Amino acid sequence: MMTTPITQRRMEARYAVPLDAVAALAAALPEVATPIELVKGRSAMFVTSLYLDRPDLSLARAATLDPTTNEKIRTEESYFHDDSLVPSVWVEWEARRETWSDKRRFALPKQRFAEFCTGTLGEDAVRLAQPAGGEVAGVEAFRRVMACGRGLLLPRFAVTCVRTTYTIHSPRIRLTLHERIRFHLAPPTPYLGHGALSAGRLGEAFHVLPHAVLDVKSAHELPSRLRELLQPMSRATVSEFVVGSRHLLSR
Repeated sequence: MMTTPITQRRMEARYAVPLDAVAALAAALPEVATPIELVKGRSAMFVTSLYLDRPDLSLARAATLDPTTNEKIRTEESYFHDDSLVPSVWVEWEARRETWSDKRRFALPKQRFAEFCTGTLGEDAVRLAQPAGGEVAGVEAFRRVMACGRGLLLPRFAVTCVRTTYTIHSPRIRLTLHERIRFHLAPPTPYLGHGALSAGRLGEAFHVLPHAVLDVKSAHELPSRLRELLQPMSRATVSEFVVGSRHLLSR
């Protein structure tokens, strides 16, 4: 399921939400922000992020050495159930520098995934695959990914979760609540057909986060009511990419 991407430089803070506090937080968030419904009446979705790396795992190694300053490449898809048809994914490049992140992404049909990983996918194919009006941004994102990947990319691990996203329009703030965060080894050919790459297809998780995560992305000061909600929470010090990379490198 594709939506218009948000690709910009922004300040990002992550909070660890104890599992017994998730319900109360989910009930309070609509007081300060509007849930984003991709389908009317449904704001919570399943999400699978597939992390890729160079053959030498240098992106993972860099992230474990310095969790606050690193680059990552992943694909992402959203779906409502295991049998959802998901013919395309977003390919994302993200650079993190302390509390700031810069993200670019482009749409990729799953049938072109092998070409993308081997570095043989052309810009014309990328341009044609973008949602209307996103051709220039898509090609720019593709170039960023290719520069970061340096050629061959391999699927390493996947993260599945349930995601609910909220927005505050003024000032512009994005809140994303991630629940049931699980880590899975990536199959060598993850996109066989147009079905969702769900937790059921990925198999048993090798790690489960013992908490939920609330992402807060903004380039502005937070409203007072939102600051009150965040105040009791502790900051999540590492990303899912760092957590997964640590487990991957220790195997």
